[in-house]
Amino acid sequence: MSSLDTYSQAVPPCVSIITVCYRNPAELEQTLAGFTQLDSSLFEVIIVDGSPDDSCAKIAAHFPNFRHLHGPDGGKYDAMNKGLASARGESLLFMNSGDRLDNPTALSELVRRNREILASTIVYGDCIRVVNGEHIESRAPELSDANLRLGILPSHQSILIPASFHQRNPYDARLHFAADTKLLKAAFRALPRLHVEAVIGVYAYGGVSTSPGSWRVLARQYRELCDAHELRLFERIGVAASLIRRKLFHWVGGEAGLQRSQARRLKRSLAQSV
Repeated sequence: MSSLDTYSQAVPPCVSIITVCYRNPAELEQTLAGFTQLDSSLFEVIIVDGSPDDSCAKIAAHFPNFRHLHGPDGGKYDAMNKGLASARGESLLFMNSGDRLDNPTALSELVRRNREILASTIVYGDCIRVVNGEHIESRAPELSDANLRLGILPSHQSILIPASFHQRNPYDARLHFAADTKLLKAAFRALPRLHVEAVIGVYAYGGVSTSPGSWRVLARQYRELCDAHELRLFERIGVAASLIRRKLFHWVGGEAGLQRSQARRLKRSLAQSV
């Protein structure tokens, strides 16, 4: 072991990046490749791999400086809690496999510039959402009381959250869709925060939270969203209508049709917020 390796183990990193994967080696490799450009004295990377095979383990082996935790878990949020429990950093950043950093060098500089407050303050930036092949830059929303109640939050791929708070408040692994919203709302209400004028995360707008699923899955998603977002009756009706509309767009136009619809709605929403 080199003296640099010994030093990196003795001195906790500023930020722990936690990436959860499950049988998606191509997406995992895309995500991890960007992390190699980070300042290794400031960051550690933890891969939480719930795959029942070695598909992702083979990719993780190409990145020996990253920690790889491989074993069964109880779902996405349980896996994220495993990474949370093992993190040594003062601040945490969750990046799903398939997500990537917009500019790893800029993120290293951002952390270096704000390292004195990372243990106590949420530092968050903007994001780029990839929808139907389009890269759409989205500024973090204003964190008013109304937006917090409704769960209108920055993207988790662009949020550095103090580890001490998060480790005392892990994700509710009983939930399937809204545990991150529930946690982030509590964090933004409890902690000081700093918005930086920079894009941090790039992610595909889709996956379990935006794909239509079965009617039973949609019903569960509806219940969780209503609870996590503290919705009033008329707002619950709006959520139900949105989920049903998404299901119908997918039924009529397939995944491509749903993606086109989501891209139009996202751009219209961003134009209205300017």
